[in-house]
Amino acid sequence: MNRRAFIKNAAIGASAIAGVRCSDANSLTVNEEGRTYSKPGFKAGWGDGIGRPVRISSIGFKGGSLPLDKICSYVDQEGLQSPDIIVLPEQLRGLNNTSEESLDGPTVTAMSSLAKKHKTYISCPIDRRQGERRLNSAVFIDRSGRIVSVYDKVFPYWSEYDFHPPVEPGDVTKAYQADFGRVGFATC
Repeated sequence: MNRRAFIKNAAIGASAIAGVRCSDANSLTVNEEGRTYSKPGFKAGWGDGIGRPVRISSIGFKGGSLPLDKICSYVDQEGLQSPDIIVLPEQLRGLNNTSEESLDGPTVTAMSSLAKKHKTYISCPIDRRQGERRLNSAVFIDRSGRIVSVYDKVFPYWSEYDFHPPVEPGDVTKAYQADFGRVGFATC
C-alpha cells in the first residue's frame, strides 16, 4: 500500500475516536490478574489530569473491502501488542442494502470475543439495524467483551440517505468512562 493510501485509510479508522482523557489516578488496575500501569508525575496533556499513556491501535482499510475473517485476523494480530483500544474504520463491513446487522450480529460477536481474548477495548463501527431504524453506529466493547456504549452517527452523509431504509441520525452523544479515562465518539 502506498503512503497516501495508508494515511487516508488510517485516518478513516482513527475518525471514530473523538477523544481520550486520561484518568486522574496515578495507577490503575486494568485486569483481573492485577496488572497495573503506573506513571507517577506523567502529565496527560489533556486537561489537568495525571494518568498513563493510552495505547491506541487504528486498523485502516476501506469499509466493506474485507471479509469478516480477514478483519478478525488483523484485530487478533494487533491484540498481541496489548493496546488499550483497537479502533476499526467506519462501517467496517460496508454500507449497502444487505449490510445491516444487530448488536448480536456476526461482527459485534466476533469483536467481543477478540476484546475478551486480548483484554482490550474495541471500537466496532457497523451498519446497525434497531427495530425499524437503520443507524451508522460505533459499538464500544470493553476488555471483558461486553458492549458498554453505542454511539449513533448524529450527522449522516447525504449518500447514507440513498439506502432503503435510509440511515437515520442518532440523537445522543455521550462519553464512556473506561478504566483509563473517558472516551468519546464522533463519526466523520
